[in-house]
Amino acid sequence: MKYHVIAHGGTTDDFEKGLKKSLRLAMDGESKELLIKVCQLANTRGIMSNVMGEKLINQLIKSRQISIKTPECTIHIFLETKRANHSNFTTGTVFAPWLTLPSLEETMNDFRTVNSVYVPWQEKELEDYIAVNPTSTAI
Repeated sequence: MKYHVIAHGGTTDDFEKGLKKSLRLAMDGESKELLIKVCQLANTRGIMSNVMGEKLINQLIKSRQISIKTPECTIHIFLETKRANHSNFTTGTVFAPWLTLPSLEETMNDFRTVNSVYVPWQEKELEDYIAVNPTSTAI
């Protein structure tokens, strides 16, 4: 399924909404895997590291994957960028904060993607995304 945050631009609240939905989908999914897909590593700084914690982001950048134990399960989180798009992610939920629409389309068409959660950067990206993906669920 496809989901999107009804907002644009870089706000902590919108990033958190998307991340929470992505984590829930991943925990409910069979693989317990979450791929965070960003255009470039610079996107992991600022809002993303403020929300997820700088230590966790640094570990994710270094190894491209981390595992987090929750009371429900262990979730495996992977990081890919537009250029470095190879990780051990096999299948599951993809969280796509601020991807360009061409990169997002490629990600959604990836055979590994079961669910996708998009956080747009610009208002036009949100409008274009909804036009192309009318069945996407707003969160």
